Amino acid sequence: MMTMTESAMRDQLIDALSSVKWTRIIDALRPNGVFTVNGLQEPFCDLLIEDKDKFLDVLRQAVYQVLKVKHPDIDIESTFSTLRIRLTAEESMPMHKLNAREHENAIVTFDCEIIGMSKILSYIQECSLSCPKCYTEIHVKADLDKKLPIKLCANPACKKMKLETIRETIKTDNVQTISLQEPLETSRNQSPIIQRAKIDGNLIGDVFIGQRKRVTGVYRSELDLKKDENEVIIEITNADNLDISDSVILSEQDINKIKIDSKSDGFVDKLIDSYAPHIFGMKDVKLACLLQLAGGTEGVKRPNINILLVGDPSMAKSEILKSQNIYSHRSMYTSGKGSSGVGLTLGLAKRDGEFELSAGGFVICDGGIICIDEFEKMDAYNRSAIHEPLEQGTCSIAKAGFKATFPARTSCLAAANPKFGKYDDEESLVTNIDMPPSLLSRFDFIWLIKDSVNEQEDTAKARHILNTYIKGNSEEKKYL
Repeated sequence: MMTMTESAMRDQLIDALSSVKWTRIIDALRPNGVFTVNGLQEPFCDLLIEDKDKFLDVLRQAVYQVLKVKHPDIDIESTFSTLRIRLTAEESMPMHKLNAREHENAIVTFDCEIIGMSKILSYIQECSLSCPKCYTEIHVKADLDKKLPIKLCANPACKKMKLETIRETIKTDNVQTISLQEPLETSRNQSPIIQRAKIDGNLIGDVFIGQRKRVTGVYRSELDLKKDENEVIIEITNADNLDISDSVILSEQDINKIKIDSKSDGFVDKLIDSYAPHIFGMKDVKLACLLQLAGGTEGVKRPNINILLVGDPSMAKSEILKSQNIYSHRSMYTSGKGSSGVGLTLGLAKRDGEFELSAGGFVICDGGIICIDEFEKMDAYNRSAIHEPLEQGTCSIAKAGFKATFPARTSCLAAANPKFGKYDDEESLVTNIDMPPSLLSRFDFIWLIKDSVNEQEDTAKARHILNTYIKGNSEEKKYL
């Protein structure tokens, strides 16, 4: 078996690193940065197996060659002599594992949700500077931090006069600051972290609020000599869309088995039995929740199913919401008392003296389910904000010069207790929960769950609960 020569290996790496994705990453490297590649990806995997002793050195040479194309007037070998090459076997990492100790100036890849965006700004890539006294001109380029060097005239007669920008010679590009949030399913202790990031060039216009992205960028600190603590920023070089269905991939064998089972008798009952088995009874409610998980068909009518559970306390309404939150591929659980209309739809947040759009639960969970407990405890102003996403499947805002409409095709599962503490059969539903009919009309299913006094039912529930504690799950299969 012939071994690949070093020059052939270098040529193959240069071809791979010359793609748009890798050139963006390499252009964002700092001289003291870390260039990270996944050793399990093509073509790195084959070349690493071919000659692992020479691979890192050849990879460094290939990176230098790509940098020379971008910076032909810089001595790349000496400037980037401290550049570190790191091999990893991970395609991405959780956001909560990012830290300055290990990842300062390093390339990182992680999954996130876009929850906020500021207005689009511009920066000068390169321009000519002129002395206002002797009219000497020099051409300068922005550094890796998108800043122009402060130039003073070298003529002794000008006494270090500051050079002025010649506007006709400037070359600019756009830059935008965005906010990233860790997905709930990968967060630690259900506490997702929020990270600031910057995008520029072609990425502006491809990144929107509510999207899920797998981003690659450089983790760095924004140094401020006036402060002892620095803000952390991610300079994004690549952002790929994440399909929410990618997390659940069934094999052909599993699909065929489901098709066969779906034609058998009792298939729906098996699904209901598997949904929140620790909750006794409520077969129809569980079936409605399963239908909500399946959703409708996109077309003329709204495909999202909204469900409201109304009933006496201690009837497992909150447990159903928590189960739905676990089963859904994209969901959020919140309490109506601690949620505002802005937090559920769209709002404006002020960061660093500038306003930016901030996404709420309905926008973040686009294509999924939002579970709102204690729905009756929301005040009228906050409840009125969710009329639009419940019916239209969108969230709109027109404040402080921001005018935008974002998709919010999110199903809502809400739970409410009667305002009298116990449901009064002599009063109407609107009177019991104190909600306007316009809001109730947005719900496709409204389930009334009452705590009726019945010795046989109470005995069955008590046995089911005891079996749950003793055996970990009840073996009771009867449903009321």
